[in-house]
Amino acid sequence: MYKLPDMMLVLISRKKFCLKILPGTIAIIAMLVLSNLALFAANEKKQEDISISDLAYSLKATLEYDPLLHAGTITKEGRSVRFAVDVPYVLLDWTIVKEVPAPYESVTSLQIKNEFTQTVQEFFELKP
Repeated sequence: MYKLPDMMLVLISRKKFCLKILPGTIAIIAMLVLSNLALFAANEKKQEDISISDLAYSLKATLEYDPLLHAGTITKEGRSVRFAVDVPYVLLDWTIVKEVPAPYESVTSLQIKNEFTQTVQEFFELKP
């Protein structure tokens, strides 16, 4: 029998070839599979959600955000949308309260759901 790496033990008999994987190897493979599943789930989530600064840029609007209060404003042509992190409402022109998915902080930026984006875009498209 040849000396093989510790991760695998290959047993060779006369007409049989049997591959036996040690329990440590199974644990390593399981960890790799689970970590890849988590990465795929994270990538799918990023495709749905966008950065609030990307939204402001696409609207050609001004974004103001106070990291201490966790609140901000998107302003365009004298009209404003107020929002706060983890608050599922926006305040449109200081008069209308609309329910939307709450913005949340990710590692890189402030993220918003597609419904939030649509609400803000529709508001700025309407003429006052």
